Amino acid sequence: MILQEGQFDPFKPKDPNFSKIINPLGYKKVREIDKKSWYECYKIASNIVLRKIDNPTEATHFHGIGVVRSWFEKKVVPNGKFLKKIGDTYFYWSPN
Repeated sequence: MILQEGQFDPFKPKDPNFSKIINPLGYKKVREIDKKSWYECYKIASNIVLRKIDNPTEATHFHGIGVVRSWFEKKVVPNGKFLKKIGDTYFYWSPN
């Protein structure tokens, strides 16, 4: 989902967070807490892929609090449906 075109800005080479995405454990100024968080996320994702834990959503799209929900639903997932909000992230399923 996050690699779909237009989905996640940090995967764009000109984004200031691109180096963190490409090399999450070796970018300039990486902190120990960042490394700990990365390993925790990796473990969760691995367990979902290996079906050791349930996937909390069947989302195909998501956005954070910086995006207006009504705009996203109209422009990005017009034929989709809202699934759930986890923290500050909104998840949707869409056939688009």
